[in-house]
Amino acid sequence: MSTARKYKVRFGSKEYVVEIKEVVGNKYKVLVNNKPIEVVVESPTAAAPSPPPVTQPAPTATPSPATPEVSEAVPAAPVPAAVPNALVAQIPGRVLKVLAKPGDTVTKGTVVLTLESMKMEIEIYAHKEGVIKEILVKPGDVVNAGDTLAIIE
Repeated sequence: MSTARKYKVRFGSKEYVVEIKEVVGNKYKVLVNNKPIEVVVESPTAAAPSPPPVTQPAPTATPSPATPEVSEAVPAAPVPAAVPNALVAQIPGRVLKVLAKPGDTVTKGTVVLTLESMKMEIEIYAHKEGVIKEILVKPGDVVNAGDTLAIIE
């Protein structure tokens, strides 16, 4: 069994302590803020025996071995939306909190709502400055990547 590696990972304004430890072969024990997650790497490469990188969580993503250098998680590029001025989900998840309401003025980077994905809370930020025209989700709703969450004009 190899030595555990610890990282501080920042996702939006939240910081997480992530510890990765190889259990055996392609199985890893990952602790995120001391909460265990078992990770299985489906296609490891012989040239990279180190643990998989810690990145923005996505339920359908399969970690792949690479150099585990994590400084700050960077949000993915906006998913193209069919609706102009749409704030879209970057990842699938469940809506935990809606922090803005129609008529609220927001600036780029204002937290509009919070999603839960893979047992982590993910803040969803306004992608532009404007006024919330419509919120299309409520707490408890399940969303997919690319779903429109709100309209900001």
